[in-house]
Amino acid sequence: YVVGLNEEDELSEEVDHRQFGTIFHECMERLYKPYKGRELTKHTLLQMAHDEVGIKNALSYAFAKVFFNIKDEVQRENYQLRLQGEQEINRMVLEKYVQNQLLFDAELAPIKILGLEETVTHVEMVNSGKRTVAIHLGGIIDRRDEIIMDGAPVQRILDYKTSQSKPTGTPTVSGLFDKSQEEMYK
Repeated sequence: YVVGLNEEDELSEEVDHRQFGTIFHECMERLYKPYKGRELTKHTLLQMAHDEVGIKNALSYAFAKVFFNIKDEVQRENYQLRLQGEQEINRMVLEKYVQNQLLFDAELAPIKILGLEETVTHVEMVNSGKRTVAIHLGGIIDRRDEIIMDGAPVQRILDYKTSQSKPTGTPTVSGLFDKSQEEMYK
């Protein structure tokens, strides 16, 4: 997003790529939120990955919030998801993505969840000619956690990706603005 401008929300019959990713993020946040500040063991993560009801409930909440734009928290909590066609296929794919993320995380366990969907900002002062300019940077960290690598704790910042696009080369500054390489860096 540039200068705080966000894409407009549209209500459609199909889950678009942006909603798909947001539903995944919302679902992962919902599943991990009870464990914020706590350590997740491999056993717990495997249980979560195989808890079909828990994953479906988290997805139902996420669809209610993101796709159906239900504002009331109680309604989202109790939302009974009924999808058909492409929406149901998207739900099934998202369910598999969530399960795969939990299984992947189980292999790295124990994991201590430090933060979820945190907004961060930073101001960097940059010299520009004869003046100093404040550059405001920011974003949302999907998840901060801590794992043990080579016997030592390591903090990580995770950015979940649900896109199928994969870069085929090393990005360059000029390449980012090259229309012929547009698909590469989606």
